[in-house]
Amino acid sequence: MRVTRSYDFPRMPSPTLLAALAVCACWSAPASSDQVYALALHKDRAFLKINDQQHIFRVGGESHAGLKLLAADASSALVLQGDRLVRLTLADGVGMQVARTPPNEAPISVPQDQDGLFSVGGQINGRPANFIIDTGANHVSLTTHHADRLGIRYKRSEPISVKTAGSLTVGYTTTLDSVSVGSRRLRNVSATVINGSKDLPILLGMTFLENFQMELRDGVVLLGPRARNFTQGG
Repeated sequence: MRVTRSYDFPRMPSPTLLAALAVCACWSAPASSDQVYALALHKDRAFLKINDQQHIFRVGGESHAGLKLLAADASSALVLQGDRLVRLTLADGVGMQVARTPPNEAPISVPQDQDGLFSVGGQINGRPANFIIDTGANHVSLTTHHADRLGIRYKRSEPISVKTAGSLTVGYTTTLDSVSVGSRRLRNVSATVINGSKDLPILLGMTFLENFQMELRDGVVLLGPRARNFTQGG
């Protein structure tokens, strides 16, 4: 066997990830817009007025009029719309004007979790999977435990030797039929499978991420689509 892969499991965002996100490009939104005001703010909830309509937003809840609540307390609310993050307060006359973004063009938002990682749910070959975003990983990388659960036939390929945290283990290269995050699906994604347990995360590496425009704002990774290789999920 020969050494062809390095597979490290980050506990905190790597400098590579933060630096890469800092220089990535943004994407634009259409010109038409809405007026949005905060009427009441609470822990993880916000009562917002969008034009003449009033909506209750919850962190992790549904979007309304293309807006999603990422964080809220009694003093302010952090709202995502398209590629914009805006902090709203209850000050009189303070609001924001936001562009209307079609759902299939809106970026996917991935907030930093309490462990300092950027975790996001999705699918591999149509089956549920949880990922950690890692721009330092060249490939989507997962353990044999995850691969067996997902029905990936990785042993068809020749075994390779993989470096993990200073040691060597057996791994396999494979091509995933599809990887999905949000409403978009990327087909024929190169991946590495290594011997390991369920306790090790699935890394969403560059064979997937290179197909996104990426930006880091206020502790939130925004993943905007590129045209290449993407299909709308369903």
